[in-house]
Amino acid sequence: MADHSEACRVGFLGWQCRLRQWAVREEGGRPSEGMRPDIWVSGVSQSSGQLTV
Repeated sequence: MADHSEACRVGFLGWQCRLRQWAVREEGGRPSEGMRPDIWVSGVSQSSGQLTV
């Protein structure tokens, strides 16, 4: 299980790095929609806005 968890972590970090490199090269450093998820709080009927991750 630890090997699978580590492989997922490394894969995610690699994907995140490639996505951020693409944003710098192609979008002038602006974060893409995928980097800015909407934040929803349980019991609240509207989004709290976007957070850049």
